[in-house]
Amino acid sequence: IQEYKRLTDLYIDTVYRVALNGCKNKYDADDMVQETFIKLLKCKKTFTNDEHARNWLIRVTINECNSLWNSSWHKKVIFTDEQNDEPVFTTSEKSELYELVMKMTPKYRQVIYLYYFEEFSVKEVADILKISETAVQTRLQRARNKLKEQLINNLKDTNQFKIINSIPGFGEFSTALFLAEVGDITRFDDKYQFISFIGIDSVTSQSGVSAYHGPISKTGCKFGRTILFNVVTTIIQISAHADKTNPIYLFFRKKQSEGKHHYKCIIACETKLCKIIYKLCTSDCLYENK
Repeated sequence: IQEYKRLTDLYIDTVYRVALNGCKNKYDADDMVQETFIKLLKCKKTFTNDEHARNWLIRVTINECNSLWNSSWHKKVIFTDEQNDEPVFTTSEKSELYELVMKMTPKYRQVIYLYYFEEFSVKEVADILKISETAVQTRLQRARNKLKEQLINNLKDTNQFKIINSIPGFGEFSTALFLAEVGDITRFDDKYQFISFIGIDSVTSQSGVSAYHGPISKTGCKFGRTILFNVVTTIIQISAHADKTNPIYLFFRKKQSEGKHHYKCIIACETKLCKIIYKLCTSDCLYENK
C-alpha cells in the first residue's frame, strides 16, 4: 500500500496529462485516471524502477483512453466542452502548440505528446504504444509536417516571428514552435521572468549568509527548453565550421575554457539566448551580429 501511494503521488499528474490528451475532456480524463490507478492497485507486477512503473502507467492510461473512444456508448455521446476545458498543471497545456496537437488524430497526437511534451525517447514511445521505432519516427515526421505548415502560416506575419527568425539557428519551424509554446514575449516584466518561465533559472538554496545556485529549476515551459537546446546545439555546430564570431558560440567557448561541464555550457548559452530574444522583442528590432 505504501508503494502504491508513493507511485500515485509521484505520477498522478503525468497520468492525468496523458488522459486529458487522450480524452480531450476533463470528465473522461478523471475516469481514466481512476481506472488506471485501480489497475495499479490490483497489479501484481514487480517494477524494476520508477521509470518502468511510469511507462507501465502511461501505457495503461493510453489503452484505457483507446478503449473509451472505441466504445459504442462514447461514439453516441457528444461532449460540448471537449475543446473548452482548460488543462491544468504546466504552461505547455495552455499554449497554441498544445491546442494544435490536441486537434490531431490520436495516431499522431499520441506520439507527438509523448515525445515532445513528456520527453520520452523514440524507443520508449515505441514500447509504450507497442509499435516499432520506425513507425514512431514515421508518425513523428508526418505530424511535424502537419504542424509546420499550420504554425508558420499562423505566425509568419507577426513582428516577434520575424525578430526571432532573424537570429542564426532559428529556422522558420523552430521559430514558430517556440512562439506557439511561449506566447507573447513582451508580456514578461523582465528577462529574468522570461528565463524563469522557460525553466532554465537556477535553483537557489541559502544557508546563513551564503547562497548556492544549483541546477536549473526545470519548471514551466518544458518544450520551450527542448527547442532552445536544439537551437543552441545547431548554432554551436554550424559556428564551429562557419561563423566563429557568433556570440552564442563565443560564449560557449568561453564557458568551456573555464572548465565548465558541456551540459552547463549549453544551459549558459540557452540563458544568454533568452536574454537576446527578450531584448530584441521588447526593443522591436531584428538581430544583428555585431
